[in-house]
Amino acid sequence: MPSTPPARASALRTVLALKRPWTFTLALSVAAGTACTLLLPTTLARAVDRTLAGAGPAAGVPLLVLVAVTAAAQATAQYASPGGAAAVGAALRAAMIRRIGADGPGAAGPTAGDLAARLTGSAPQAALAGPAVVHTVAQLLTAAGAVAGLFLLSPRPALAFLVAAPAGWLLIRRQVGRTAGHGEAYLTAQSEIASRLVEALHGSASIAAAGARSAELARVLRPLPGLSRHGHALWRSQRETAWKVGLLAPATQVAVLVAAGAELAAGRLSPGGLAAALAYSTVGLGGFGAAQSLLDLARARAAAVRVTELLTTPSAVPGSSELPAGKGALEFRGVVLGGGGTGPLLDRLDLAVPAGCWVAVVGADDAAASAVTALAAGLLRPERARCGSTAPSSPRSARSSCGRPSRWPSPIPCCTAGRSRRR
Repeated sequence: MPSTPPARASALRTVLALKRPWTFTLALSVAAGTACTLLLPTTLARAVDRTLAGAGPAAGVPLLVLVAVTAAAQATAQYASPGGAAAVGAALRAAMIRRIGADGPGAAGPTAGDLAARLTGSAPQAALAGPAVVHTVAQLLTAAGAVAGLFLLSPRPALAFLVAAPAGWLLIRRQVGRTAGHGEAYLTAQSEIASRLVEALHGSASIAAAGARSAELARVLRPLPGLSRHGHALWRSQRETAWKVGLLAPATQVAVLVAAGAELAAGRLSPGGLAAALAYSTVGLGGFGAAQSLLDLARARAAAVRVTELLTTPSAVPGSSELPAGKGALEFRGVVLGGGGTGPLLDRLDLAVPAGCWVAVVGADDAAASAVTALAAGLLRPERARCGSTAPSSPRSARSSCGRPSRWPSPIPCCTAGRSRRR
């Protein structure tokens, strides 16, 4: 289900709150670079006019200093942007893993494949939100500053710039709206494929024995057309934005040059002013680069929604009491456990294992037998009824007190033999 704008904004704020020193460093360096960029045209104009007046090489010293400061600021930003994204991505993954571990095995919620997709795909994409916001704001402020500089230099070149600029912003806004929806749908389809693949890997022995490889492959790849459709839409949106902005930018620059040239011919603009007008138009056109940053922000926001959906889901409240020392009894009362669309694995199971006894669970259905042992060890949770003691025990206590040998290796550590001490 597509998220609402308030949910997207809340998810974005959650991600931006992480690793703020990195974001602050990036914002500071980008702000310094933006200020220097806006000062370059006027500094260039003064250098040109002073050189034409015979001031000599010293006229270019302020320009060289400004270029050096700009280069240093950009180098810092190039370091802080990927560094901050990596730190935020690691923090998001750690928070997601802690949230997954809080429920323990068998908890209701996203499937293993969906969780894997969110950890490996959504978290790194969401981590790009900070750099995208900083660069978007900087590019928009740079464009606004360039227009203001053109107005101060000469109103006519500024008006020529403003004639073409609104068309570019309308185009960018339209494409960003499309990208947000396609990005969220793409991540959802990706998670669905991952979930189905994990399910198929879990039942690979049964699939091979039944000769159902082709049918299972078709089932796993059923969401692939939707994934392809939304993925192509993302790239198509980016391509259309690039070539349309690419056509609009030279037309805008030519209009500014024509207006500035007319001002120069009329004697209302100096040669340095013409160079400054050209520089300001180039800087102002850099505001169209916000299109790519806004597209990146839309994708990061869609990924942030996927991440925060998991982080904000309330965790189940497990028991907190510890089991007493000594032998204990194990009891199931009316246990029901679903089988993923193929009927219940366990249907109203009643079982009592006296204290100090061994019990072997065997039967024609390996999945049901494995489910009984997993329930006893606290690795699964029943859909209805209760397993274990009247006073709820902590998951760690439940898992450490019950021996659970298994035919197949288990990814969750547990002891391989022992008596049940559940009470």
